Amino acid sequence: MTRRRLRPEAAWTVAAILTVVAVAVPATRERLERETAGGADLTIEVRASQWRWEYAYLDEMGARRFGFVSAGVTPDEAVTGVVRKDDAYLRTVDRPLVIPAGRKVRLLVTSEDVVHAFWVPDLGIRADAVPGVLRTVWVIPDAPGTYRGQCAAFCGERHGFMPVVVEVRTPQAFEDWQRDAAATLVAEAGRGTAAGTEA
Repeated sequence: MTRRRLRPEAAWTVAAILTVVAVAVPATRERLERETAGGADLTIEVRASQWRWEYAYLDEMGARRFGFVSAGVTPDEAVTGVVRKDDAYLRTVDRPLVIPAGRKVRLLVTSEDVVHAFWVPDLGIRADAVPGVLRTVWVIPDAPGTYRGQCAAFCGERHGFMPVVVEVRTPQAFEDWQRDAAATLVAEAGRGTAAGTEA
């Protein structure tokens, strides 16, 4: 009688183990492929501070090519209830992060003041931004589109006003944007006319 009870239990245990392995192997392979240290098509430093994000596009040697600040642009009238809140309430920025679809993008995430968290759920990105720590996150966006997120770690009174917007463009559209953005932002920073931008 004991043997009869053990056989079904053993069969179910083996079946459960095989199911876990069948799911874990391809998931682990894809995760390792995404997180391999080399082979990034694009590297961007993401620097948080109360209550904005700064993005620096780096070259192959890690030197800054161009960058800009991205801040929420929710009007005060929407916050105070003078005008109706729409779907973009607390989810719109003046300058989104722009990355190419189908390319391996490495994000180096840190903070200048307190702990923040860079979170874009539809891209599978969440990284704590900690002062003095540089966290690496990899993403290979599948399709062009606008992806929204926010700071996911309470960082002060205006925490809710720290959205993240990522525009994923086709590789060609991204190259066109990058060429124009690099020329424009570097020129603006050189003249000192664009608040929050640096060469």
